[in-house]
Parts: sequence; C-alpha cells; structure tokens
Amino acid sequence: VQDLRIVLLGVSGAGKSPTANAILGQDAFKEKLSTESVTKICQQHQQTVDGRNISVIDTPGLFDTSISEEQLKTEIEKCVEMSVPGPHAFLLVLRLDVRFTDEEKNTVKWIQENFGEEAACYTIILFTRGDQLDKPIKQFLAENKQINELVSQSKGRYHVFDNTDGKNQSQVTELLEKIDRMVMENGEHYTNEMYREMQRKICEEGKSWSEEEERKQVEEEENIREDERNRLLNMAKDVALVGAGVVVGAGAAVAGGAVLASTGGATLCAAVISGAAVAGNAVLASTAGGMTLTDALMTGAAVAGNAALKSVTGGASLTEALIEGAAAAMSIIQVTVTDPRS
Repeated sequence: VQDLRIVLLGVSGAGKSPTANAILGQDAFKEKLSTESVTKICQQHQQTVDGRNISVIDTPGLFDTSISEEQLKTEIEKCVEMSVPGPHAFLLVLRLDVRFTDEEKNTVKWIQENFGEEAACYTIILFTRGDQLDKPIKQFLAENKQINELVSQSKGRYHVFDNTDGKNQSQVTELLEKIDRMVMENGEHYTNEMYREMQRKICEEGKSWSEEEERKQVEEEENIREDERNRLLNMAKDVALVGAGVVVGAGAAVAGGAVLASTGGATLCAAVISGAAVAGNAVLASTAGGMTLTDALMTGAAVAGNAALKSVTGGASLTEALIEGAAAAMSIIQVTVTDPRS
C-alpha cells in the first residue's frame, strides 16, 4: 500500500497524540499528561515516512465526560470524512502501565457499535508505555485475561510502543508492516460505504426502539385506564350494594306496614303472607318488564317514603301511612316496569 490512512482511537490519556507523533516522526499533535482528553476535535496530519504518504487522524477520548456522547459521535463522523475513501487501520491505543478499566474493556465493542462488525478486521491494539513492562508481552497477555480477550476481539493483532524512545523508527516500521499485512488479508481498506451502512442500521434500530417504546407507553396508558375503569366499577358496585341495603330496609318497613294493617282483621300468619305477596309482586313486576330489581325498588322506595311521610303529616296513623306508601310504591313500580321511560 503506497499511502496509509490511520485513525487513532482510545480513552483519554491513553497516549494517542504521542503515538501519532511517533508515527509521523514529528511533533504534529499537542501532547499533555492528563486524564481529560487533550484532543477535543478530530485532527489530521500527514507526513512522508519511508517514501510513503502517511495520514494520521487523532480523535477525542472515548468515554470522556468532558464532551457529550453526541459531540463524540459527530467528531468520529468527521474523522471518517477526513480519511476518505476510508482508513486502512484503526489503532486502539491502550496504556500498559495503568489498571485496565471497564471503559477500556468496552472500547472494541464501542468501535463495532459505531463502525460495524467489520471494523474489528481493521483494528490493531497498540500498547503504549512498553518501557514499563517488566516481562515479555506474550507473558503479560497470558496473565491478564481481560486484555487478552480484547486482543482476541481484534483478531489477535497488537503492537507495543516504547514512548520514551521517540526516535526509535524501527518500532514505527514494524507497525506499518503489520498494517500492510492486515490490509492484504482484508483485500481492501475500511470504506465510507461501510460506515454509512452502519449508521443507517443504527438509525433503523433507533427508530424501531422508539416505536417499541411508544407501543409500550400506549399499552401502559391503556392498562392504567383499564385499572381506573375497574376501580370505578368496583366503587359503583359497592355503592349499589349499600343502596340495595337501604332499599331492602325501606321495603321491609313497607312490608311491615302491610303486616300491621293486616293484623287489624286477619291473623298474623295471613298478615305476613299479605306482606310477602306485596314484595313478591314487586319482584315479579320488575323482572317481567326487563328492569333490574334495584332500579324498580329504588323508585318504589322513594315513592313509598314520600307517600308515607305525606300521610303522617296529614293526620293518618303510622299503619295507614305505611299502607298508603306501599300502594304508591307498587303503583310506581308497575308503571316504571311497563314503561321504563316514565
């Protein structure tokens, strides 16, 4: 490959800028020891190295809290545009002299989620601070399962930089050779079409997710409304039961009045039968007319109460008042059942 386009990725403080400067052989990128990302926007520099045009693009730190996820994605998109027609290699930069974090563990996953599964075929893990390593790199990887798994996700490709020896050109030459071999294995570089296809899938997945969330919200609101309807229905049933109790009490009073009236010239047994007959007729009348018993009794009880009260205030005895109320109740029940609109 005559020209190489390289994109550096990694968390803040991993050493991307020093690595970029080492590859180019000059201090093109600003360097600073910091846990926050020195590079806030994508930056590109080019240099002729060993007779080849090398383009290096530095990116903001992944998972950097000083910039939003949306800003980071915007900058990453810019870096892809800078590398048109697409980068030959993604260098995922990790430090060997610090504890391996959960963020670093998720870096390859982040690359795949934003650049697609194919991006792993174009990724090389670049370890910085190799001078701090007190054992061979293969032994180090064998003893660190999580880092070894990260390397495996990148098809086992990795390289080690000694950042204290910036003039060590052999480590740069070896890195470029590894990139060349990777490009030959892939048959091409990572393309902008691959990136656009991945972004299209992300948009579709986001749309599907939004539609699913909207469906769940509608379903949840409907469940809430259904629960409220059931609650109100149960309340209505409770009220109806209370009302039925009141009506039954009123009916008992009317029946009792009929009993008292009957005792004036009949036996107690006959009087009870007479009262029961009045109640039974009301039930039969309401049922035959297609009206609920509660509605008929409610209407009859109200009329009975009013008639009884009127009779008492008019000078009638309690027995006479109850008899008159019972008669009025039966009359209104029969009318209501015959014509429910009345």
